[in-house]
Amino acid sequence: MTRQQTHHKKHLCTRQGGATKQNLLVILLTATGILIFGWAMLPQGYHSDTSLIGQGRPAIVLIYDGNNAVSDQLTERFSQVRDEFTPEVEFILVDINAPGGSQFANANAVSTASALFFDSKGKRVTALYSPPEVDMLGKIIRQVFDL
Repeated sequence: MTRQQTHHKKHLCTRQGGATKQNLLVILLTATGILIFGWAMLPQGYHSDTSLIGQGRPAIVLIYDGNNAVSDQLTERFSQVRDEFTPEVEFILVDINAPGGSQFANANAVSTASALFFDSKGKRVTALYSPPEVDMLGKIIRQVFDL
């Protein structure tokens, strides 16, 4: 191999390595942007930490999917009554599309647009599989948790 061919080969490898680093940076920035956008689209005011279940307060876990109209409806209805019950009840949102979300749903044998009710010790008490009307939802929460 001539000196010129060796120089050309070195230059080509350097350019390819630089291009790879550039591609990696673009991919990383794009992924970060998608995660931030996805987080911003989640309903606000909910915890996402399922370790709060069984920590002394009853908890309602909403299994959420932003691509599902019934899931949006369920979340909107809980948002309308949440403030009334927040001092006594933890409201947790599990995004089925986020890491760990589908595993949590599978472990509890539910799908999206479900609400799981856990007592203060973490025992699952009941579940809702469709969004009731807002006034009925308040009654259900009071009855399940004896509030």
